[in-house]
Order: sequence, then structure tokens, then C-alpha cells
Amino acid sequence: MRDISSRGLAEANYLSRIQLSTHNPAANKYIIGNIAAGALLYKLDIGKLLSEFLNQVNDMKKIYKPGKLFRIPDGTLLSPFINPKDSMSDLPFDLIDGFSIAQGVVEADKRSKIHVHPHVDQVIYVLSGNISLKMKGAVDKEPYILTLSVNQSAISVGGDFFQLVNESDKDCHVLYIVSPAYLFELRGEEVIYDDSIILNQSWDELKALDWSPSELADDNNSKAARKASFERLKKLKTTN
Repeated sequence: MRDISSRGLAEANYLSRIQLSTHNPAANKYIIGNIAAGALLYKLDIGKLLSEFLNQVNDMKKIYKPGKLFRIPDGTLLSPFINPKDSMSDLPFDLIDGFSIAQGVVEADKRSKIHVHPHVDQVIYVLSGNISLKMKGAVDKEPYILTLSVNQSAISVGGDFFQLVNESDKDCHVLYIVSPAYLFELRGEEVIYDDSIILNQSWDELKALDWSPSELADDNNSKAARKASFERLKKLKTTN
């Protein structure tokens, strides 16, 4: 369940088993009995536990679809419709951890800025149109290009330099499937943390820097910064 950081180890293990069981609706009656028994055992608030459990079950029984697209820092359009780790999402923080899904649009005759996802892997799946992916991984001496059409996909792994290029006269619609779930923290209009590092350099300029731009060494983009953002979002979304 949610916000169990202050609970004892045995209690946390008990609650995590309940959380996993929410994927089996037929077992709900049995699980609710276990919640009541566990609440008595650990002297917990039965009403609160039942409410949290039922909310989580209800969130699993929904149809999700993309909403309004908005412009993101790399210059493309995005609708992150299944991502509880996004501060702009009203989904419960613990709904799903292993991945997130967003719909993106790269407009006709447009290209994104070059960017890096240091801590997550991403699958790019084309829904309509055509797109070229210009990428460079750690073992690549030079950037390479993959051109995708409808129902084709490609993978960028954490640390790859990455750019979306649409040279056609039609918009390209894609799905981004990211693992672990993409983390984005916004406070007011200020971006506190973003799993994307947006680079303003060209490919030639990055090569001249030996693929080591200062942005990649910024403490605000470190694993520690990501962990701190994760904990802030968890606290925010589980106490509101």
C-alpha cells in the first residue's frame, strides 16, 4: 500500500503482499479479510487501509487514453497518460513502478533537441507516420540512424545520446514506453527534476567535447538527485 516507510518490516511485507494481490479482482473478498486481520494484528486503522486498497483496485479497473498534448523541452509534443511518477499526473504513486507510457508527436519537418536519459531505458513505437532516430551509445564511435515506420520500434538505453527527426510532410505519432517509470517533478512552473537531460549542442559540438558535456556531470541529474525527487513525489502524492 502507500506510504509505508514509517512502518515496521513485518507490517511493510504484509502490506506489499496485499498490493500485489490487487491485480486479481476475484480475490478481493479474501484480501479484505486479510486486511482486517492484519490491521488488528498491527494495530492499524482498518478504515484507512480498506479505503486505500479499494482506491488502488479501482485505479486498475480503468481505461486509460492520451489526453491533451503539451510542448516539452526537447521541442516535441507529449501526453504522459500512464505515469504515476509524474507530478502532473493524478494517478496514485504506487499504481505501477516498472514502466510508464506516453504518447508523443513529432511534427512534420521537425526534429527534437538532442537529449540523454541517464537513468531509464526507452522503447519508441511508431503509431503513424515515419521517424528517424539518431543515436549514439557508449560503445559507438559515431552516431547512427534508424528509420522507423508504422508498427516498428527501437530501443534507447540509459546514457544514449538521442534525437527524433521527422523529415516527412506528415506528423509522426509514437508511444514512449519507459523503464523504470519516467520521473518528472514540477513545482509551480519550475522543473525540479526531469529524467531527460536536454542538450543545446549539435552532434559536431558534442563530438568536439568528446561526448562529455557539462550537463551530464551536473549533480541535479545524478542518481542521488533522482532518488531524492522520487521520495519527494512519493511523500507528496501519498499524503494529499
